[in-house]
Amino acid sequence: MGGRFLVGLIVAGLALAACGSGGDSADATTSSVAAAAITTVANTTTTTTTPTTTTTTPSVSLTANEAIALVTQAVGSFDAGQLEDGLASLDELIGRFGESSDPDVVPVVARALYNRGTTLYQAGRFEAALASYEELIARFGDSTDPIVLSDIADGLFNQGLTLHELGRHEDELASFEVLINRFSDSNDPYMPPQVARALNNKGIALHELNRSNEEVLAAHEEVISRYGDSADPNILPHVARAIYSKGLALEALELRTEARAAYEEVISRFGDSTDPAVALFVAAAQQQLEELGS
Repeated sequence: MGGRFLVGLIVAGLALAACGSGGDSADATTSSVAAAAITTVANTTTTTTTPTTTTTTPSVSLTANEAIALVTQAVGSFDAGQLEDGLASLDELIGRFGESSDPDVVPVVARALYNRGTTLYQAGRFEAALASYEELIARFGDSTDPIVLSDIADGLFNQGLTLHELGRHEDELASFEVLINRFSDSNDPYMPPQVARALNNKGIALHELNRSNEEVLAAHEEVISRYGDSADPNILPHVARAIYSKGLALEALELRTEARAAYEEVISRFGDSTDPAVALFVAAAQQQLEELGS
């Protein structure tokens, strides 16, 4: 049964490949992922950034303009496939402006740390990626800026994925639990999908640590109890995943009738979905029903 949990990890990886969006395609290249996410932060600091030009508004400080110029430089390098040059630009940005308290600069630095981690992860440099996520959380973990907090939530999640790659499953579990505890009660509409995916990955980590099937089941049932009635399209893939994973846990407990009901619920609720992440679990549920037989 253990191999089936890999389906959950595949969808967990979608979030990292899409720089925290949680439901986009995982086919993005390292350069385009980094460029897109860095540009997103530039836009939130009232600056429009393209790979080659930067147009600023008077409301942005001179220091912020200098930081964003390095963002533009990094984007250009990533788009040209020059990974090391892009990382060097991010490193320069972080080194020069990492201690700034300028409210226009702080989100740019936080996103640079996040994207450095994501780029390194996708290059298979997991120790370096982990260091970047840890630096992001250490520097900005106490922030109250909603933009920065979204990067903290994504950073905690991707930190968990990176720890998984390094085989550090206790620390992986702890990373997801910090995210859950920190953001479960947030009023920011960005956070429920992040908490939902962290709860699902908590179930994966518990399984990897050979914890009881009851504990694994409880993690996925918490997703269902919290978010099962949500109509938010960003949450639906996590609910589908939770119901499917509930079926796996029930199978492990030799509760075949209950497991069958869970798989049937995935199919009945989400069978018409056009979301690729949701469709993955519909197909997986159909396969599990076939394996269970009549």
